[in-house]
Amino acid sequence: ASTTVSWIIGPSLGALLYKHVSPSSPCIVASGLFLFNSVLAAVLLPRDDSLDKHTNIKKKHSCSRMGKYSSFLENLKACFVSPKLASVVISLLIFGWVTRTTSYANMASFYEEKYGIEPHFRGYIKSYQQCLGFIIQTFFLRYLLSAAGGERRAAYIGAIA
Repeated sequence: ASTTVSWIIGPSLGALLYKHVSPSSPCIVASGLFLFNSVLAAVLLPRDDSLDKHTNIKKKHSCSRMGKYSSFLENLKACFVSPKLASVVISLLIFGWVTRTTSYANMASFYEEKYGIEPHFRGYIKSYQQCLGFIIQTFFLRYLLSAAGGERRAAYIGAIA
């Protein structure tokens, strides 16, 4: 829920900061919030990952510093267990990065040139889009899935359409 709220409020807040404070202020505020969140996570989250949840027996770690990152590393290694899976993961990452960075619609000048919209209005539009998406997902998606005959059938209909 907090992520959804941040996706709705964030672009509008960034647009307000851009227009009324300075063009670099959204980046500065976002960086500050990231650092604040990192400090909170480091201070408040438990550090003892050495207990096995199923057996309640202490696991042995070769390095106590690596204990924090062991689950991340295990998940990362799981992505590369087979060459086919590794190629799919790498292809998806590269495709996502390339399309995000080279898409003309993601460039700041796109909306200015095409529609004459100032950059800070993009934040308002993005918040509006996120709010509509939240409302549709919250109130209408359940009814659409039940009308389609469940998730599997809806996925099948969506794949064919």
